[in-house]
Amino acid sequence: MKFKTIIADVPAPFRVWSKETGMGRSAESHYRTMTWQALNELGPLVRAVADNDCALFLWVCPPLLEEMRALREAWGFFYKTKAFNWIKLNRKSMSFFFGMGYWTRANSEDVWLCVRGCPGRIARNVRQIVADDPVEWSELPTTDVMARIGRHSAKPEAIQDAIERLVPGPYLEMFARRARPGWTCIGGDVTGRDIREDLALLRDAPSLPADSLMPARSTASATAQQSLWG
Repeated sequence: MKFKTIIADVPAPFRVWSKETGMGRSAESHYRTMTWQALNELGPLVRAVADNDCALFLWVCPPLLEEMRALREAWGFFYKTKAFNWIKLNRKSMSFFFGMGYWTRANSEDVWLCVRGCPGRIARNVRQIVADDPVEWSELPTTDVMARIGRHSAKPEAIQDAIERLVPGPYLEMFARRARPGWTCIGGDVTGRDIREDLALLRDAPSLPADSLMPARSTASATAQQSLWG
């Protein structure tokens, strides 16, 4: 099965300066991560399910830009532009959320737009600003997504809403944390399988319902994946 649009928030490792004080905020404390080598080695499977004209939206963490560039190349995509910039809001107010950060207090995350071939664009009026709540647009910069934070590493649904207006499907979300109508969502949180098995199933499937969750065939598969993560 081929997808014209893919989004991925890869479970990348992040090296903290101090295991005593920093591990509580690291990704490893909240979910299983994969090594950069294992992520790069997904390239043949990603290319197998990507249409010849495909848009790839990659969530990127600012300290990991070099690793993300290498990942994008390993997956066979060219960098095009920054599609969105998520400016994080607090859960219960319209005030800005600020993390700790090693230099400045961190807030935003970017979404890169990478391409394979010449993917089409549906609409020309999709803004880089996407808001969960009404805001005073005149007071905001024009390159930002405004949305509230959720659980650790959870991303706002407003991004997928904007993607659906911008580019055509079929749509695939890798490393999904939940199901979404109209999308094929894969990854351990949704299917109970290792991402490599999910991608192989998609590669070998002639077609699937757009919102197929492909439930795991057995608990053994979900258990086996634990040995595959870095």
